[in-house]
Amino acid sequence: MILTSEIEGKVLRFRDHPDKRNCILTFFADFSEDSIDELLMRFNCPSVALRVNDWNEELSPWRVPAIFGNDDFGDGAENTLEFILDRVIPLSVKELSLKDDTRFIIGGYSLAALFSLWSCFRTDRFFGVAAASPSVWFDGWIEYVGENHPKTEYVFLSLGDTESKTKNRYLSRVSDNINETHDIISQYLGENRCELIWNDGGHFKDVTERASAAFEWILDRSIETYDPSE
Repeated sequence: MILTSEIEGKVLRFRDHPDKRNCILTFFADFSEDSIDELLMRFNCPSVALRVNDWNEELSPWRVPAIFGNDDFGDGAENTLEFILDRVIPLSVKELSLKDDTRFIIGGYSLAALFSLWSCFRTDRFFGVAAASPSVWFDGWIEYVGENHPKTEYVFLSLGDTESKTKNRYLSRVSDNINETHDIISQYLGENRCELIWNDGGHFKDVTERASAAFEWILDRSIETYDPSE
């Protein structure tokens, strides 16, 4: 059963599960409202989804001009991460009866995946990052990854094999950038701790399945390494 709560104008969806070793933390918006419950129900662990009211503003680490349409990308990621650490995680611990050693796994799709990747360079609160089709075309992203160190245990990356086949000069670099992101993070974490998978098709194909696969890879690594005595 999915429970809905609200805190400071932010909507949260909770799904409980008896296995408290891990907890999924993900995101949804008006365009993914119908599919988020399906995603949360797939995991054999508690899960929570934060509704993002302004996708381009709240999940962007720094400002980037619009690459299509008229909507620029803001710089609200820092505030969003602070809200997650200070409010969302404590509320999730309470609502889902999580343990002191419950591992949080953050992730999502597209810009939410980029936000999740960015977050693992800012805090060590997350055991792993599940980044499905992350927006690594972002201006300054490769420089950011190269100049900082990931503070997480595992990273999963995936991309559609035709996502870069576009005339858009920003999106066309996404394949090169995800390969470089994988190489850089692997240098820090080790090859077996950063996985890159290529999916068939473009950006909007099998979104729920791709996101689910990303989280499942991290969950498998967590279960393999979980030690309740630590």
